Amino acid sequence: MRSSACTSSACRPTTPPGAASWRAREWLGWNATLDEGAPADFVVYPRNPLLDLSVLQEPSYVVLRGRAVVSAR
Repeated sequence: MRSSACTSSACRPTTPPGAASWRAREWLGWNATLDEGAPADFVVYPRNPLLDLSVLQEPSYVVLRGRAVVSAR
């Protein structure tokens, strides 16, 4: 499955998840790496989103500022 924002053949499958995660810090002008003590929000998925983008619609956990704000139970 391809993201609708990623329709060209030049778009790699890692582009949409990267824009929402590991590349976002750099694109926002922040330090591209995480320093000790830096805030690190994250989302946990039941499958690898690089292999199946549809999993982005079903997060298992969302952690914001160190606290679980969404959990699938």
